Amino acid sequence: MTAFILFLLRHLHPLSQPASPPYDEATWESVWQIVGGMQGLRDLRVHICYCTVEARIFEPPKAVHGPDIFEVKVPWKGEYEFNAPFKITRPEIE
Repeated sequence: MTAFILFLLRHLHPLSQPASPPYDEATWESVWQIVGGMQGLRDLRVHICYCTVEARIFEPPKAVHGPDIFEVKVPWKGEYEFNAPFKITRPEIE
């Protein structure tokens, strides 16, 4: 089974107004609980469109184990490093 997730998580910032579903943090966490329970998931590719707090956005996907290919693509540059079951793809640094 292959899954591709495109998710726009708005307002994941401590000073912003709370977002409403489906763009809120609770929905983001629920998505990862569902994905983590998928049987037979072998190829998982995620494209995160926007986020201001990188450490919080990457925490829920860390609970997913099993896919042979698990990639998370982000459109911003960054240096956040951690041990996770997925590969982060970022824009090339020039």
